[in-house]
Amino acid sequence: MPVLNQEDQSGPLTLLPQGGKGWKGFVVRLSILAAAIILFVGYMIAMPGRSYFGQPIQPSLEELRVAVDLHKDVVYLAGAIGERNLDRYNALQNAARYIEESLKALGYNAEEQEYVVEGLKAKNISVEIRGSSLPQEIVVIGAHYDSVFGSPGADDNGSGTAALLALAEAFGNGAPRPARSVLLCAWAGEEKGLLGSRYYAGHPRFPLNQTVAMFQMDMIGRNEDHPGNKSQEIPEEHASDNTNTLNVLGSAFSPDLKASISRLNNQTNLTLHFRYDFGAEDLMRRSDQWSFLQKGIPAIFFFAGLHPDYHTPDDDTGRIDFAKLERITELASRLVWLAADGDAPRYIAQ
Repeated sequence: MPVLNQEDQSGPLTLLPQGGKGWKGFVVRLSILAAAIILFVGYMIAMPGRSYFGQPIQPSLEELRVAVDLHKDVVYLAGAIGERNLDRYNALQNAARYIEESLKALGYNAEEQEYVVEGLKAKNISVEIRGSSLPQEIVVIGAHYDSVFGSPGADDNGSGTAALLALAEAFGNGAPRPARSVLLCAWAGEEKGLLGSRYYAGHPRFPLNQTVAMFQMDMIGRNEDHPGNKSQEIPEEHASDNTNTLNVLGSAFSPDLKASISRLNNQTNLTLHFRYDFGAEDLMRRSDQWSFLQKGIPAIFFFAGLHPDYHTPDDDTGRIDFAKLERITELASRLVWLAADGDAPRYIAQ
């Protein structure tokens, strides 16, 4: 998520991995992944999470396997590849290749949408899950895969990219199809000013007047932790108070989506904050959902919050809460299914 955009201020799915999603690469990558997964499994077994009511719980097998899969993707993007942007162009290309190969392993044929910035080609990557009865209507879910200069970008936004790949697996492998089509998009250039999503909004793969909703996953792997800013209506937050919290931005533009998220959260039990739609250091305009809201499309931004490692070299994999990331991914999966299979949400201009 960029610091500031100066230009423009049901059939629930399981996330249980079902196929070989991994991408064969160099021996060093395999060593990193094997060590990381072993350590993570040990951590999850030794340190059980807590339920919404505060009682210790042991992660289920499905939750554990999903979290390990999320961990694998974040480790590769932020660890093996690291900083990835136009200034580290080879790394940005490696990240795109990893995403495409991961999608290919799941049986998808990814489509590239290229555009030129600063004399270099960047590309959005998308796959379509064809709807069963209303395929001409589209629900978009996205995450940007570039990181800011000087940061490995584990939370911003390896977390959202890993969640996007998990949703690709949840909706694939012969899973039931919702009525509408679902388009999963990995955006490039968000840190340069929402470049990828803005390009898509100007050159959509499917007509925008048939796009019924958009969901963005950006920075969903940490706990909000920052000082307050009264003039911007941002409260002081502490990581210890936010181990189960998720900010939901965009609900002011679609009360229908707010109601759906609140209802679906009965199954994931996150503590939701519907806030930051206005003011709040322009957070609403600083991720890719803004490109769609500007076109009158209901859009939601899932955002776990700012923290001291935001846009620093310390935004690394070791600081990600993968159990929390799994819960947020599950909520996103259920919401996408409902938007694609239920009534189309209304857009309320603000």
